[in-house]
Amino acid sequence: MKFDKPFLTFDDQLKRLSSKYNLIVEKKDIKYLSIFSYYNIINGYKDYFMKNEKYDGQTTLTDLVKIHLLDKSFLNIIFKYSTYVEDTFKHRFAYAVSRIDVNYVSQNLYLFDKTLFERRLDIDKRKLNFHNKTLNILLTVINTTKDNPTKYYRENHNHIPAWVLFKQVHFKNTIDWFMDHNKNIKLDVISNYRLLDNSIFLGNRKNKNKNNIESEKIKSFKNALTIIRIFRNKIAHNLKVYNVEIDLNQYKGISYKNKIVDTFLNRCSSISGLYDCIIQILVLLDDEILIKSFINDILILFEYENEKVLEKYLDMYNLPKDFINKLKCIELNFIYHQK
Repeated sequence: MKFDKPFLTFDDQLKRLSSKYNLIVEKKDIKYLSIFSYYNIINGYKDYFMKNEKYDGQTTLTDLVKIHLLDKSFLNIIFKYSTYVEDTFKHRFAYAVSRIDVNYVSQNLYLFDKTLFERRLDIDKRKLNFHNKTLNILLTVINTTKDNPTKYYRENHNHIPAWVLFKQVHFKNTIDWFMDHNKNIKLDVISNYRLLDNSIFLGNRKNKNKNNIESEKIKSFKNALTIIRIFRNKIAHNLKVYNVEIDLNQYKGISYKNKIVDTFLNRCSSISGLYDCIIQILVLLDDEILIKSFINDILILFEYENEKVLEKYLDMYNLPKDFINKLKCIELNFIYHQK
């Protein structure tokens, strides 16, 4: 059998990149092919750099390596701070449930007490089935996980508190479980996010009664968690991120205004998925130390980067040309606020 994807030596790969794809290569570039996988360097960015399966005749293999290194470093920053968002959400959610009553540290109450959940679960069979599916996932973690701290609590204590369980429940399942809770619990959690809680919500502009504002607040919070989760998972699994297409059934976009959102959306005709994600992370970090740390990590990474590479990189992600200035503006706002 003649295989359509035969093995190629590094020398053969280098020749193929030059002759077939019009990529500028040098003999010394063979070292890159021995360090980085062909897929990560070539296939990983071809949707942006190639037109009709050809490079533009000016792009070098070294350019692609530099883009790849910058990409890995930048996405690692996004991933790092998305985990802070996830941890804080789970912590605040568990706190809101557990403080209802002294007995709500028991999974037999906080998982099964119907007063904690939306009334519509009793009348909407589809939502009830989804709720029960999520409940079974949580019970599986409680009963079978071999990971601590849940395993330790199962074997050494007479209950497993929510703040222990949620640590080992997937981000998506925790969001789904949160959305099944009654409005008071959801708003209690959101009230801890000052930047979001004090935002101006754009939905239902003609009908700004209390219930509509609260509903918009909950939707916006879920949207923010969802976009962060989507990108966190893509990064964690080493998948392409710059061309991620967001399912609009899952995510509806930013639907609120505050100082951070206004700064980043100023003079932007459109926003990309990752740009959207960055804004939502900044809002949900909700702490000056964390926000400044997030911004500084990005600024330090970009500070010494080659101008040509950085320009290409920002364009690849559809990030605005003044992205760095916007970050600095946010940082200055916090400095002035502290004074």
